[in-house]
This record gives sequence, C-alpha cells and structure tokens, in this order.
Amino acid sequence: MDWFILLFLIPLILVPVVFLCGFAGCGLDVVGTGPPTAPATDLEAKVTGPHAVELTWKKPADPYGHTFTLQRSKPGETMQPINNLGAATSFTDATPTEGTTFLYRVVETSDPKLVSNLATATTFPAKPSNLTATVVSDISLDPSVPAPPPRIELRWTNNSAHADGFILKYRIGSSGPFLDLPQSIVPTPAPSQSTFNHNAVTASTTYEYQVIAYVDGFTGWGGDFTSAD
Repeated sequence: MDWFILLFLIPLILVPVVFLCGFAGCGLDVVGTGPPTAPATDLEAKVTGPHAVELTWKKPADPYGHTFTLQRSKPGETMQPINNLGAATSFTDATPTEGTTFLYRVVETSDPKLVSNLATATTFPAKPSNLTATVVSDISLDPSVPAPPPRIELRWTNNSAHADGFILKYRIGSSGPFLDLPQSIVPTPAPSQSTFNHNAVTASTTYEYQVIAYVDGFTGWGGDFTSAD
C-alpha cells in the first residue's frame, strides 16, 4: 500500500520542479540561441616588443554566444582579418612590422556590423647593436694653439628600417642615472652603420653609453652598453 501511494505522488512532485527549473533555470548558466546584439567593448592594445602587440577586450553582457575575428590595418588602409579568435577575449599579435603604427578592431564573426572600438599600437623599432666607443685625441696643427679636448666616437649598427632617430645616453662612471646626448641622428634603411661624436669629454674619465632607437615617440629596446676611458 505504501509503495502504491509513493508511485502516485512522484509525478505530482516532479512536474512542478520541472516547471520551476524551466522558468528559473535552477541556477544553471544558459546560453541564449538568439543572434548577438552588441559588439565587443574595451579593446586595448599593449606593445611588448618590435613584433608583439597584446590585445584584450570584453564580451557583451547579453546571454548569447559570441565568436570574434581580429582585424588590423595601417592608418589610411582598409582593415583586413588576421585571425579567427572564437570566443577568446585576448590575443597576442606576433606578426606586425617593427617600428610601425597599426589599428586593431574586433568584429563579431556572425555579424560584421558589430564592431568594437579601435585600438592603436606603434611597435618598437628593432634594437640597435654593436655599440662601440673609441677615444679620439685630435692634434692641433698650430703648435701655438692648444690641442682640443678629446672626444669619444660612438658607432653602432641600425637594425630598423622604420626608426625616426636615436636617443643616445651616457653617464660618467659605472653607476648613477644616464643623461641624454643630442638627438641629431636620423637612420638610413637597415642594416647600416651610424656614428656620433661625444665632444669635449674629460681625459682619464670613464664614460658609459647606450643607444636606443625610437619612432613616433615610442622608444625601442636599447643597444648594448659600452664604455670608454
């Protein structure tokens, strides 16, 4: 008799629970089946090297599934897709040209009209290399005129085809902050040898140097340190 009553009551208990779960979701996350209605937001681009831009963005708040396509262009050019990202919200672009400005946007794959904000990134120029420093003592041709103070000739290899110039830094001794030397050198297409003279240096003094390529106000990675006595 008890089993008969239990079998009779089970359907009466389950049916309301099923209806409640259908309306309230019973605490489960349910992805809607409708089309996406909003684009990705808060797209940001962070430059981490000559050929690396880290991109992050946010999904819309609607409950629908989203898949994204990343597009890129140079200023004034047409956006082109470079990667299908699925449902990801971050991506590292490892293909951009060094020392170049790029525009990025994230587009909803199923609806190209849903477009994120634009993010701009200027990649670092390629790092200079082979920095050397040589002390040069010029001799006065007129014995009655004192010889000029020694100078240090700096040479390095420019490895960037897009750098706007170089920031030359020096310090006296092997500690303390570096100071800027005049930014008066414009690079030629890579690879090339570049030079600069640090004039009127003090004899028997140790100087340390660093050279950094820059473009559009963004500095690249500096070349090797070198010193001269």
